[in-house]
Amino acid sequence: MCLCTVCGEDGAGQYPTGPLRGNLLCHSCLELRNLEAQIADIDLKSSHIEDDYFNHRFPPEIASHIFVFAISGPETPENEHLSPLTLGAVSRRWREIAWSTPRLWTRVPVNLKAFFHRPKELLLQWIARSGELPLSIHIFYDVSESGSAQHAASFADIFGTINELALRWETLSLRIPFSLYPRLHSKCDEVPLLKRVIIQPPWFIEDYVFDYSGEILDVCAVPPLPWTVMIRESPFTSICINWSNVTTLQFSQISVIDCLRLFQQAPQMTQCSLDITHSERVRRLDSTITVPHLTKLNIRFLTNEVTAGTFLDSITLPALKHLEYHESINYTALSALFTRSSCSLASLNIRNWQDLMPSTQSLLQVLRASPSLGDLRISMTQLPKDFFDSLSGPSSVDVSNQVVLLPMLRSFYYRGKLTFDWTSFINCLDSRQHIQGEDGRPLLRSIDLSLWTIQRDLYLPLYYIDEPTAAHICRLVEHGIDVRIMNGAEDMLQYSRKFHEESGFGLQAQSLIKASTG
Repeated sequence: MCLCTVCGEDGAGQYPTGPLRGNLLCHSCLELRNLEAQIADIDLKSSHIEDDYFNHRFPPEIASHIFVFAISGPETPENEHLSPLTLGAVSRRWREIAWSTPRLWTRVPVNLKAFFHRPKELLLQWIARSGELPLSIHIFYDVSESGSAQHAASFADIFGTINELALRWETLSLRIPFSLYPRLHSKCDEVPLLKRVIIQPPWFIEDYVFDYSGEILDVCAVPPLPWTVMIRESPFTSICINWSNVTTLQFSQISVIDCLRLFQQAPQMTQCSLDITHSERVRRLDSTITVPHLTKLNIRFLTNEVTAGTFLDSITLPALKHLEYHESINYTALSALFTRSSCSLASLNIRNWQDLMPSTQSLLQVLRASPSLGDLRISMTQLPKDFFDSLSGPSSVDVSNQVVLLPMLRSFYYRGKLTFDWTSFINCLDSRQHIQGEDGRPLLRSIDLSLWTIQRDLYLPLYYIDEPTAAHICRLVEHGIDVRIMNGAEDMLQYSRKFHEESGFGLQAQSLIKASTG
């Protein structure tokens, strides 16, 4: 026990049995009492600050909206959605607000594995709190195929409950084995509100597609008409939907034949992302398939060049504006697609990490077929050595009678090895200064080179940009041209300038020393 030497108080506010030196606390102990009282008051207020705001400052309607934004935003990933049960666990008032806000309960996560331990009543209570609003159903079961077959009977009540809500389905997101597909089927003829269908393989299952035994996801008598469809590693024939209203599509590991069938059935597509695998006995069609509204296409070929060419030769895309083209170097078929479609392509992103390097002519053939291109991005092992010579602009200010490659080019990005000459790069930038926009400034204003890492070596001069080139690029930057050159994670232009400046100071110092000693 510690006693105050002035008034005899101990730390617990008790006094000793001996005689006190006065009836009042000393100044220090009184100040300590006041501070402890303030701290206790702050602790009391902070422990109820959440309740205070929602009880006394926000009407329930405002608090309800805040809760909805707290649960998820438009860009919130699926695995980061906050459960409304978390909000309800804070306090009685929060629970009252959460339980009476139907929008918090419209996303229905159904972890089938958890229903071995939780009663079905939790699902029924959750759905009851959603009122009559459209529902986003998310069903997942991340176990092996054998495990799902063993316990499939245990889910009869769960799927029965979900099937009874089919008229309210707006989103259907599945991460379940194929064997559970037949259990999801509405007793109604239609699912009129269903706008989004998302199919993914269960986690921790390798070679998921080989588990397919002909099961079909057929949710109602009349195939639904979704707007957005995202499918990963599931056969095209395993999904029974009407494709005529689909505008946004992502489909991984789809065969060429199935992809062509899909294009025939989905004339309203505007955005599409595809991973195309090999398909046996692929033949060219008598006439091409036209997808009139497709503006954005991301396509990756996991097949040979011949099959990729057959697919490209079978389609026409007159509205195409943005293309990402992965893994195939069949640029002849790609340029033919541009020419046949007469599309006004605005951006082109070519990615190819194969060891084969395309010839300059095959790459230029693609660029000549897309004169409206404004944004060009190339990621490949090696850029043809004379690429920048071909991309150079007119030799004079008068460009009216000169044929210029990519006359609308505004930005260029390259990622790969340093296989070109800095002199040709500078000549290209200088010559394209003559191609100007309506504001009188050069059209090409952004150049981004992300080079594969070059190790620092005194015997390898490629590590540095030579001094005249570095100085020239800096002058372009001063005139408003955005130039970024990276050697791996290092700013190549910055460290090259610093090296040349330090070398120049060193040479200057050496000359002064020689002059003074001479």
